Amino acid sequence: MAVASTGRADDTRLTPTLIKLAIAVIVGTFAVQMDATMVNVALESMRSAFDASVSAVLFLRAGATRRARAPMPLDERTD
Repeated sequence: MAVASTGRADDTRLTPTLIKLAIAVIVGTFAVQMDATMVNVALESMRSAFDASVSAVLFLRAGATRRARAPMPLDERTD
């Protein structure tokens, strides 16, 4: 018995590797945003704990953001 062709290529399905990659990207993006949120919530506590000016605490926030985003270029492999 012959099977009629639907015109679909079999290679258009999402592979398990691609699904895992998508989940990792989504979770990683969420984690970076949560980290930034926690730092923003803690700004006043950090300012009073370190007895620092607002500009010094904002410098800490910028450093925390850069630290969280530093490994991102390493994920862009082309192999």
